[in-house]
Amino acid sequence: MMEIHFSLRNFLKNDFHLCDILKPIIKRLGGKIRKIKYFQKYIPRHDLYVEPFFGGGAVFWHLQPKHAIINDFDSLLINFLTQLRDHSDELLEKINNLIAIGNYHEQYYKFRKAMNEEKNLSNLDKAVIFFFINKLSYRGLMRFNQKNQFNTPFGHYKNFTHQITQEHVNLLRSTTILNQDYSQLLLQYDCKNTFFFLDPPYHNTNNNYYASAKFDEQDHKILAQNVKNIKNAKFLLTINKTPLTEELYRDFIIDKYSCSQAIFHGGAKNTILIGN
Repeated sequence: MMEIHFSLRNFLKNDFHLCDILKPIIKRLGGKIRKIKYFQKYIPRHDLYVEPFFGGGAVFWHLQPKHAIINDFDSLLINFLTQLRDHSDELLEKINNLIAIGNYHEQYYKFRKAMNEEKNLSNLDKAVIFFFINKLSYRGLMRFNQKNQFNTPFGHYKNFTHQITQEHVNLLRSTTILNQDYSQLLLQYDCKNTFFFLDPPYHNTNNNYYASAKFDEQDHKILAQNVKNIKNAKFLLTINKTPLTEELYRDFIIDKYSCSQAIFHGGAKNTILIGN
C-alpha cells in the first residue's frame, strides 16, 4: 500500500507555489475539483509532477507544483494551454471582446462550424474557439461524431466569464506542456521523486465525451500494464469501479469513493484509487 506522506496541501509549502488554490479554467466531464478531498492524502512528496491525462487539470491547479509536465491526447486542449502560456495577452483580449459582444447562441454555432470546417485557422484563433465552445457547450462536453466533427449543442448559457488569472498563466509558464502518447511519459519520467497522477477516460463510458480519440477495453488493459511497469516513481490513478478495472488493478487498489456523474449511464459511480 502507498505510504501516506501528507494530508493537507499547506504542509508542503516548499514544494508548491504559494498562492490561493486555483480553479480549473476548462470544463471537463469527470473533473476532480470536488473529488480531491477523497485522495489528497495519497499524494506523496515529490520533485516532479507529471499528469499524462490532463483534461481539466483540477489536481494540477490545486497543487500548483513548481516543476510539472502536463500532457493530453486532445490537441485542441493542448493548443489552448500553449497559447495561454505563450500569448496570454492576445488570447485574453480576443476572449474578452467576444464576451462583451454577447449573442452567445449565434456565436456558438458560428464557432462550431469553424472548428469543424475551417482548415487555415491560426493556433491563436483555434484556442479562442476551443475555449468559447468549451464554456458554452452543453455541460461543457467535447463530443465528436464518427467523422471527427464536434457536435455538442449549445448549452443555453446567458452569461459567462473566463476566470483566468495571472496566477494561471504564471503556473503554465513554469510547466512543460505536451501532446503525445501517455506511455512515453511513463517511460521517460519513471524516476525517484517523480509523481504521476493519472485520470484516464473511465472504462465502459461514452469515450466520445472526452475527446475525438477513443479509449477502449484494450487500451485499458495496456494502461494497466504500463502503470504496473512503473519502477521508481510514485503514482496515483483514479478509475471507475467495473469488473474489468477491479481485475486489472487487483493488487494495487488502495481506496475507493462514491460520486455521481449525471452523464454516466446508471447515475452513481464508484471510483477506485490505484497506487504504489
